[in-house]
Amino acid sequence: MESLKIKLDIDTFEQQLEELKKQIAEFNKTDEVAEALKSILADALNIKRASEELPYVLTVDDVAKTLRIGKSSVYELVSSGQIPAKKIMGQYRIPRDAFIKWLSNTEKNEYKEKLAYIGRR
Repeated sequence: MESLKIKLDIDTFEQQLEELKKQIAEFNKTDEVAEALKSILADALNIKRASEELPYVLTVDDVAKTLRIGKSSVYELVSSGQIPAKKIMGQYRIPRDAFIKWLSNTEKNEYKEKLAYIGRR
């Protein structure tokens, strides 16, 4: 009878240990999520600060300087419709809010793919 009680206690202990492991894993995920959210909020704040420094309507040159790429690359992005723009009197104009939205929605991998697309042309 004593060995049965010990066996039950060990089984109970193992179940509690497994439950504790699950809780620790969930806690670690919570930390990861919190760190990711902090990073996203910091990026959003940086974008907001940077956007306030940009003119309300951007030129191709403004976008090129902001992205630190050549004007021909910006023309490719604009003419392909990847960066929203309007042509006014033969020159592209990019609304600041549309540009910021495009930039915010463009993750690093997408950004690299878009620039790689330009490089292939």
